[in-house]
This record gives sequence, structure tokens and C-alpha cells, in this order.
Amino acid sequence: LVRGRLELVEHLGEYVLVHMVGESGVEFVAKLERPPEEVKGASLGFSTRPEQAHFFDAVTGRRAT
Repeated sequence: LVRGRLELVEHLGEYVLVHMVGESGVEFVAKLERPPEEVKGASLGFSTRPEQAHFFDAVTGRRAT
């Protein structure tokens, strides 16, 4: 389980992108079917299966392999 602070929710039709900053300062974006009930600044907990996660280099923006 990862905890993060809710920063932004983008409504994109069929899904929403939820932008968070983890306790370690790492930025996360989660793709969800519906928006969270929490408001900006709230602490959220989430988990995912490793095969569903994508990681990107903070400097280049390229997907890490």
C-alpha cells in the first residue's frame, strides 16, 4: 500500500487521472474509472499490481525499462 497526497483530478470522459505525491516525494498518476471522493490535499492509500505500473525517468520523461 502506498500513501499519497491528492494534488489534481483530471476528468477525461471514460476515466479520470488522479495526480498524487507520495510520502517520499515521488509523483504518481493513477488512471481510475471514477473520481475519488476525497478533496485536493487529502491523503489517499492505493495499491496496484506491478505488471500494471509504468515508471518514467524524472529527467528525460522516457519510460523506464
